[in-house]
Amino acid sequence: MNFKIFKKRFNFIKENKTKNCFFIVARNRYLNDLCNIFGSIVLNKDYKFNPIVISDKQHQKINLFEIFNLNRIVSIFRIYFIILNPLISIKALFETIHVMIKIKSSGFIWLIEKYYFLSVKIGDLVYDTYTRNNHRYVNPNLNFKFFTILFKATFRTIKLKKITNLYNPKCVFIGTEGYSHNDGIMYRIAISKGIPVLECMSQYLMIHKKEFIDIGPDHLKFFYKKNKFDINRKIIEKHFIEKFKYIKESKYTDVFLLANKYKKRFDKKLFLKDIGFNKNFKKIVLIAPHAFSDAPHVAGKIIFRDYYNHLEETLKYIREKNLNNVLWVVRSHPAHFFFDEIDIFDDLIKKFQNNYIVRCPKENNTKDLIEIFDHVITTRGSVGIEFATHGKIPILGGIAPYSHLGFTKDFKNKKEYFNILKNINKLKNLNKAQVIEAKKAMYLMDNALYRNSLKKGNFLNTDKGEKKYKKGLKKGKVTINQIDYISSTIKNLDKYEIAEDKYYLSLKKEISKNL
Repeated sequence: MNFKIFKKRFNFIKENKTKNCFFIVARNRYLNDLCNIFGSIVLNKDYKFNPIVISDKQHQKINLFEIFNLNRIVSIFRIYFIILNPLISIKALFETIHVMIKIKSSGFIWLIEKYYFLSVKIGDLVYDTYTRNNHRYVNPNLNFKFFTILFKATFRTIKLKKITNLYNPKCVFIGTEGYSHNDGIMYRIAISKGIPVLECMSQYLMIHKKEFIDIGPDHLKFFYKKNKFDINRKIIEKHFIEKFKYIKESKYTDVFLLANKYKKRFDKKLFLKDIGFNKNFKKIVLIAPHAFSDAPHVAGKIIFRDYYNHLEETLKYIREKNLNNVLWVVRSHPAHFFFDEIDIFDDLIKKFQNNYIVRCPKENNTKDLIEIFDHVITTRGSVGIEFATHGKIPILGGIAPYSHLGFTKDFKNKKEYFNILKNINKLKNLNKAQVIEAKKAMYLMDNALYRNSLKKGNFLNTDKGEKKYKKGLKKGKVTINQIDYISSTIKNLDKYEIAEDKYYLSLKKEISKNL
C-alpha cells in the first residue's frame, strides 16, 4: 500500500463565524470515521456548524481528521489526565468504590439494569466492555480490570458532560453506541439531553433514538408505529423462497452465510442417528445461543445477565427439572470462532450434557435444522425469525428486532421463561396469520427497509473489501483491512466533485430530513 496518498489534504471543512458546533466522536476505525467525516462536511457546509473531534488517540497509520482539515480535537481520557484533572479523578474514584460496594451486595444485574451516573445510564456499557475480552462473562468478578474499566467510564462521563455543557453541540456523530468508551457514553449523554445522535455508514444513516437503549436500533416495532409497511404478499413470498434457496443475502446479518455453508444435508432420521439416538421424543428443541462476547446489551434488554448466562441457566434448569421427555440440542453460534469461544462453549455443554441434552453436530445448515426441530430457544438471534417463517414459535431470552410482533414467546422475567420450558410440550405452532407477519418482518430486516438508506457514489468503494470479508466468513476467517476500504476514496476525491456524488447527496438529504 502506497501511504503517500494519505498525505493529501482536503479543504472541505471551513471555520464558520458561529458558536454553533457539533461533535464527531472518533471510533478510530477508518471506515466508521470516514463516513462520519462526510456527514460532518454536510453540517459544516449547509448548516454552518463547526466540528469538534473527540478522540483519545489518533489512527495508527493514517490521521483521517488531519487529512480533512479537522484539527480541533478534544481528548477525554489518557493516563496522565488522572493527575491533570485531580477533582474529576477524586470524584471518579469515590464513585467507582461506591459502585463496587453496591455490586457486591446487589450483583451485576443491578449494574446492568439500574446503574445511572450523573443521570446517564452507563452500567450496561461498563459490563459489556468488561466482558468483551478474555471470556470474563464466565465468572465476572470485582477484580482490578473491572475497577479500571469502571473508573475510566465514570471519569469519561464527568468530562464528557462538562464539554457538552460547555459547547452545547447541536448534533453528535458516533461510530458505535456500544461499550463504555467515548462514543458509547457520549451517545447516552446526548440522548439524555435531547441532542440528535447520527451514525453515518457506507449504506445507511442511523438516527439514534432514546427508545433504542431498551429495544435496540433495529427493532421493527418502533418503525411499525410510523409506517404501515403494506408490502405485496407475492414479493414477501418470493423473498422467503429465494432466501432459503441461498439466493438472497441479508443486509441485517452476515450469520446466514456461516449458518448455511455446509454441503452435507440432514433429515430428521439421519440427524438423530448422527447424534446417537433412535428413540422418539415428544419434541426436539434447538438451543441456539448468541456469540458470548458480542455486546449483549447494545441491542436492548435481555432477561439474563448476558448471553453466556442465558445458556448456562437454561441448561441448568433443564437438567435440574429433569425435562427428559424433550430432546434439547445445543448448537454453537456460527461466529464463536470470531471470539475464540469454541472451547468455552464445549466446556459448558460438557458440564450439563446427559441423555437428553446434547451438542448439535458441527456441520449443519439452518434450513435443515428448521425442518427437524419443533422450536428454537435463542436470546435474540436471527435463527428465531427463520423458525417463525416456517410456523415454529421461537422462545426468546431477550428483546430481538422481531420480538413482540405476535409470533414470538417473549418474557418479562426468568420465572415466565422457565415456566415455558417446563410446559414446552403444550406450545403450538404459529397460525397462518402469524407466519405471514413473520415473513413480512424477515423481508423488512433482510432488506433493511426500516433504515435510512444511502445511495452508492463514486467515493466510498467498499465492494472489494466486503467481497473479501464475506469470502473469509465462509471459510471461518475474518478478513478486514480497513485501509482497503478507504484508499480508493482518497484517490477518488481528486477525480470527482463531492457536491455531485450520489452518496454525499443522499447523506445530505437524509440529514436534512432528520436533523
